[in-house]
Amino acid sequence: MARTEEQKAADEALTAALEECHRVYFGADQGVIMTDYLAVVAHQGIVGDGTSKTVISTLVRDGDIPNYRVLGLIEYAHSAMRNGVGRLM
Repeated sequence: MARTEEQKAADEALTAALEECHRVYFGADQGVIMTDYLAVVAHQGIVGDGTSKTVISTLVRDGDIPNYRVLGLIEYAHSAMRNGVGRLM
């Protein structure tokens, strides 16, 4: 699906923000470049009858990356965090 100009601008701003966070938290010279990202976002709200509702959404680079890459990001991060495999920068 084609992205709107507003979506393109938001994607560029998110990418720039994540690159800046990486630089600030992990240092400027890591010898790596960001190729993909996956942001998992939880939204909490109250529905009409007063019950709470949680919605999970995902944001990926440029609005769309293949599902196999999304799953790869999730699985690798999960394994690394759970088992201490590799280093999560």
